[in-house]
Amino acid sequence: MKRISLIILSIIMLCGAGTVVSAGELNANEKSVIEAISKNDFPVKIEQRYINQLENYFCTDNVQIGKLDADDFVMYLKDALNAKKNTLKNKNYQNISDTYIYFEKAGTAINLLLEYDSSVNDFYFIDGSGYIVLDFQDIIKHTDKTEANDWNISVEVIFAVVILLCILGLLINFRRWNKKMKRHNKERYEDEDEDEDELEVANRKTRKARMQTFSYRNIKQILMYFYIPIIMGVIVVVIGGLFLNRFGDLLDSMQANFINTQPLYHSKEMVYQPANVKVNEQGKNINLSKISYPRYSEQYGQLKCQELEVDAPVFFGDRGEYLEKGAGTYSGSAIPGQGKTILIGAHDTTFFKGLEKVKKGQTFTFTTTYGVYEYKVRETKVYHDGDYEKGYDLKAHTEQLVLYTCFPFGKLNGKKTDRLFVYLDKIAGPVIEY
Repeated sequence: MKRISLIILSIIMLCGAGTVVSAGELNANEKSVIEAISKNDFPVKIEQRYINQLENYFCTDNVQIGKLDADDFVMYLKDALNAKKNTLKNKNYQNISDTYIYFEKAGTAINLLLEYDSSVNDFYFIDGSGYIVLDFQDIIKHTDKTEANDWNISVEVIFAVVILLCILGLLINFRRWNKKMKRHNKERYEDEDEDEDELEVANRKTRKARMQTFSYRNIKQILMYFYIPIIMGVIVVVIGGLFLNRFGDLLDSMQANFINTQPLYHSKEMVYQPANVKVNEQGKNINLSKISYPRYSEQYGQLKCQELEVDAPVFFGDRGEYLEKGAGTYSGSAIPGQGKTILIGAHDTTFFKGLEKVKKGQTFTFTTTYGVYEYKVRETKVYHDGDYEKGYDLKAHTEQLVLYTCFPFGKLNGKKTDRLFVYLDKIAGPVIEY
């Protein structure tokens, strides 16, 4: 009896072992999400950076997506993108509202919150700890490039134009009135020099009466230029208010649900612990479940090159506050060992200052929390404003480290619109297995 019980228990354990996925690994449901949004027949072509960001999120510890959640995410994401398409064709309350609601539901399906960062006017999906997971702001806000170029006139602009026109009319009227007053005074002084008779006195009285009528009429006309702007301004504001009132629910909902009261935050400062191993003593492979995938804002590596005096802490994420402390990894790229493009940037006046003297063949050491990697410089290129995306390929299946910084070096006046890209090939380091 005991033998039978042990056999049954062993079978149960073996079956369970076949279905359980270790933390950090991608299960079948997560893989199905990646495959679904990567297809060409998806409502909108999802850029590779967003696919990489989502895959990076699935790689983090304690993230396991069920089948229903995966199906809901894909369904709501499709609905959101279709609603966005309709918004571009017919910009009304219903389409705009559906866009944000479906994006929010898509995030909720995989335990993400849709948040709005008012400091940079962008949308993000964040996890429960406040870490950025997806920077879907371009998909949510600008799915069509022409939308950003549409000319919209605001109530304030209309009101300002009305006031300026009224002031201009007031000045013109003052000028005309001044000319008439000068001409009248000249005639009056000429009359006083002549001998006054009864007829002239009568004429002068008639002119005075006309002048009084003229003055009253012009003063009344001048006053119109003061209260007409007020009346016109009130009309413009009322009309604008009635027009915007239709979208009041949407604006209130966005403020209540999306606009955060504080900047995107980090739950705590993670202490960077470099892998205590030498390059030649590492194994060739390392399982994803054995490493802790970096979360947004965490330092997970140190990049060094003795020849160039480069020694930069490397953070996961490339927001401004991280670039003040070191180099930032674009979250839409990969990390060392994944066999993909790793895109890292830093300021040319601080941590990447040494790249000014970079040469082909120089070696960089990238020490992460899970292994030590070495990369050799292959080439460098400079790209101009608007062509930055040509400087890297996020779809590449060969691991390469791409470093970029502002160019030219040492220039402090004016805005730097060029970027220097340094391309390095991997020469050592373990491969992360999924």
